[in-house]
Amino acid sequence: MRLAFIDCGANTCKVLRDNIIKFPHFEFYAFEPQPDLSNACREIISQYPNVKITYCNKAIWIKNERRPLYLATRWKQDYKGGSTLLSDHKKTFASIDYLNPVFVDAIDFSEWLSDNFCSDDYVVVKMDIEGAEYDVLEKVIRDGNHRIIKKAIVEFHIRLNNSITRQRHRQLVANIRSFAELVIWH
Repeated sequence: MRLAFIDCGANTCKVLRDNIIKFPHFEFYAFEPQPDLSNACREIISQYPNVKITYCNKAIWIKNERRPLYLATRWKQDYKGGSTLLSDHKKTFASIDYLNPVFVDAIDFSEWLSDNFCSDDYVVVKMDIEGAEYDVLEKVIRDGNHRIIKKAIVEFHIRLNNSITRQRHRQLVANIRSFAELVIWH
């Protein structure tokens, strides 16, 4: 049985670092598509040479494809979040620039999970992907790959995006709770 922590939306890698300190015997995977944040994970890798850490400068999504990433233009200190694959956020602190996206590689997270892990593994998924968590997790469930995830730590962005209804949110939360420990993260 493998023990793995997958950080989807690693940002400045604060959560990744905290979990490396707590669980140094785990394997770690960090996904962060924002070009300006690629050095954060490389720093973590150099600080923990005896821990298996894999960094992937790609977005978590429902397909393997190039996608526009709409970058946040306003950040708080030690927080560089808010950039999104979705084009219809209605209110966000980060002030998204929809006119000048950068194009990034995205991966089919469900497919990646099934290619790298099995249901016997203990996989923790932390997901902070600015509204895309609904599409991604719904696909993981449809594909039957939800059995791989034992714990999900998810920041839900129900209030940010027009395509996320309360019914859709409640259904996804109930579905996740049926197969994994769910921590709703803020």
